[in-house]
Amino acid sequence: VKTTTTRRRHGWEFNAHHGYSRSPRGLRPYAEGAIDLLALVVLPENVVRFTTEARPRHRISDTELAALRADPKASLEAAFWSLGLKAPGDGDPDPRATPML
Repeated sequence: VKTTTTRRRHGWEFNAHHGYSRSPRGLRPYAEGAIDLLALVVLPENVVRFTTEARPRHRISDTELAALRADPKASLEAAFWSLGLKAPGDGDPDPRATPML
């Protein structure tokens, strides 16, 4: 889960790295294959977009906010489908029964 509270240049930007900038190891990119599902949360707008794209930078534009609010589950379903999984609630009464890779 990556969050942001600061709007920049007509959108919301996220850096997909881990660590702490003031620690001896600093900020580091995630290892290849470390991310299956990423939740990008814009706290002031109360929206989340899910993605399986393992890029170092992500952006949610202002123009995407209305669609994320209108159908908050759409990006989660798309992310699950891209992983070859059924999204929770897609006819499966128990989400734990969905096979994981």
